[in-house]
Amino acid sequence: MLGLGFRTRQTLWTNLASAAGTGSLCVAMTMLSAGCDSKSLPPAPTTATSSAVAQASPSASASAATVVATAPAKTAEAAPSAENQPAAATVSDEMPSLEEFGPAKEIRVSGSSALGCETKLVKGWLRVICNETKQGGKPVALTVKTGDVPGKTKVTVREGEVLQLYTPIADGTRLEAELEWSDGKSTLTIDRASGTRDEDVSGSFSGSRSHPLPKEVEANGKPAVVNGAVELGCNVFTLNDWIMVQCGTQSALAGKPKGIEVVRGKKEGSTKIWVTNGAIMTLLTPFAAGSEIEATFEWTTIGKKTLNLSWPAGAALPTRVGGFDGFADIPGREEFANAEMVNIERGLANNCTSKMTRGWMRIACSATNSSGGKPKKIELVKGAKPEDARIETPDGAMNLTVKVGAGTDLEALFTWSDKSHKLIVQWPEGESRPAVLGRFEDAK
Repeated sequence: MLGLGFRTRQTLWTNLASAAGTGSLCVAMTMLSAGCDSKSLPPAPTTATSSAVAQASPSASASAATVVATAPAKTAEAAPSAENQPAAATVSDEMPSLEEFGPAKEIRVSGSSALGCETKLVKGWLRVICNETKQGGKPVALTVKTGDVPGKTKVTVREGEVLQLYTPIADGTRLEAELEWSDGKSTLTIDRASGTRDEDVSGSFSGSRSHPLPKEVEANGKPAVVNGAVELGCNVFTLNDWIMVQCGTQSALAGKPKGIEVVRGKKEGSTKIWVTNGAIMTLLTPFAAGSEIEATFEWTTIGKKTLNLSWPAGAALPTRVGGFDGFADIPGREEFANAEMVNIERGLANNCTSKMTRGWMRIACSATNSSGGKPKKIELVKGAKPEDARIETPDGAMNLTVKVGAGTDLEALFTWSDKSHKLIVQWPEGESRPAVLGRFEDAK
């Protein structure tokens, strides 16, 4: 710098100021000294440095030209940095522990939540855990179609409880697995592109079911009348071209559900049967005009009962669609709505009303008696078989429907939380119906 002439120094200072104003401070400083770090600032524009070289002395121009000519060229022709290249996915040789999977975030898999699934990817290993679907479908099966790794892929199925899949997912892997629930199947698809980080891998569940869900039928279906259904703790609904018979544990007469077998009218691939831990059993099957269905239901106490369902061809859906063998054609609540009132002494005192239709009497007691006692149970003492009567306890109330006529001598015990009363119904043989058909007496 000190060896340059006055005009040359003046020119360089002028260009230094110009370079500083355009962000090319490093190049301008190079003209003055060789101590600038070119990595810390962007390279100088070619037009600015050409002007500087043209005004400098030959010796200074040669030195500056070396810097100016080579710096932009290196920047333009430099190869991509290694850190910008996608790195291959790292897949651990061993499956991560439960503790490692625990805090990890789920990867994005569309449809996962609705199917009750959790999907995580840790150290290149995929974990899929699926429970009951939001619509109540129970886990049934899991099969890996593509992308499995022999010796490492692990599938666990606990039917009715959980589906689990553990498998490594390397770069370029396309995984397809079919998962099945009691309400349908779905296919899980995951494509892992090269260099994709674990947390950026995504996938989707796709698929559809061929039948309605039990919860849908119960919520949107129409109740159907089946002889013996109430006595056996069963509810029957029809929805579009489907019928569902679902039996629980509320019947002391029947006991706990054990199983269902369709004997006649089964539709392969469509008829569904579920039995859950001795608490509930469900038959869901297509049902349309012309359908004839026969099925055997089994309980722990009453044993097996045959159910026959029928919808005559060419007819509208009947209100009464069938019945369990051995059970009478007992009128439902709808029939009693406008039925004739009958007189039961002390009935109103216990908040009970009595009606008759088609030779059947129904005594319905509300949620509390006159002293505030809550209904507990009704027991038949004499004069009627369990299959010839219907005992209900809906929403805390209690109802008895029983066949009565000339010759009836009936006793039943009605129990509330604070007291019990015996119902006595007597209709002498050969006589017309008494004006007072029965009475409540204090229980001993």
